[in-house]
Amino acid sequence: MRACLSELREPGGRQGMLKASVVVIAKNEEKTIARCIESLLQQTYPCEIIVVNGHSTDRTREIVSQYPVKLVEAPPRDTYGVSRNVGVQHASGDVILFQDADDFVDPTWCESLIKHFRTHPKVGIVIARRVTPAIYRSNSWFAKLYRKRRIFNTPSQNTVREGYWHEVTTKGSAFLKRAILEAGGFDEDMFFGTEDKELAYRISRRGYKILYDPTVTVYCKPFSGVKEYLKDKFYRAGMSHGHVRRKHGVYRPPLRGVGGLGLILLGAFSWRWNPALAFILLLSSLAILWELIAEPLGFDIKLRKIPLIPPYLLTRFLGSILEFIGFLTTYLIPARYLRRVRDAL
Repeated sequence: MRACLSELREPGGRQGMLKASVVVIAKNEEKTIARCIESLLQQTYPCEIIVVNGHSTDRTREIVSQYPVKLVEAPPRDTYGVSRNVGVQHASGDVILFQDADDFVDPTWCESLIKHFRTHPKVGIVIARRVTPAIYRSNSWFAKLYRKRRIFNTPSQNTVREGYWHEVTTKGSAFLKRAILEAGGFDEDMFFGTEDKELAYRISRRGYKILYDPTVTVYCKPFSGVKEYLKDKFYRAGMSHGHVRRKHGVYRPPLRGVGGLGLILLGAFSWRWNPALAFILLLSSLAILWELIAEPLGFDIKLRKIPLIPPYLLTRFLGSILEFIGFLTTYLIPARYLRRVRDAL
């Protein structure tokens, strides 16, 4: 078990009222941390609030200190997993609810999530529905189109259902503290994100259930534009899942982008000497990329915005390729070595 988890005690049983703790990790979040904390202070269910400050250089620490919350400093060499483990270490609750500093929730958020740990046997994690509020709507053309994308094979989300580890996020989710302890806590080498899904996988392997409650909402800040989207695809979607694949042997590599590109290049090179084969390869690439290409079919946009579709598709295509490169990076190189390199820079 990691060092920052060594002092954790076993939570109490499920008799009586479950104690709740909310852990928020924050770094340079002076613009949003007040809204986040104020939404937590308005909860209808009593809960302690712990803010882990990740070496902020703005007014984040000053703002947090003005509220009746527990302020904890992250260790010098920090990652998402380290900060979350520190928050769990300082939490006294039986259930740990996680929140990002740039998100906020309704007053009944904690009460609505925590009830599932009493009414459903062997529940380890409960996740909420994530939406983007109007105050966080980006002016980026790409972000606006991305919100309108067509989602394929989305199951009905009208009632509470059993969830899956790859759906889990620490954006407004609740974890049974005992389950966190038994699984060994968050992976502290994952500086690139998705440490929540990796922990959820280990928790589910121990027999705990994951529930998704669409009636509970957490209001999240999305990526702001093309640069942040591509960065997210490389690090969180790519490197994190490469680490999960290397560590647990689960999660398939994202082959859509690189596979489509490979077939397009093969088709282009073979066109001169075998047009029939080239045509078949190009059709195959369209079949692989069809889900991506078909996204604009679901867009409800004005005619004047149609010229934005090609750069949108190009950005999404590039994101798929970066995701594969990120995946390959941590699949081939252990994350602990990459973290050492990062810490040394």
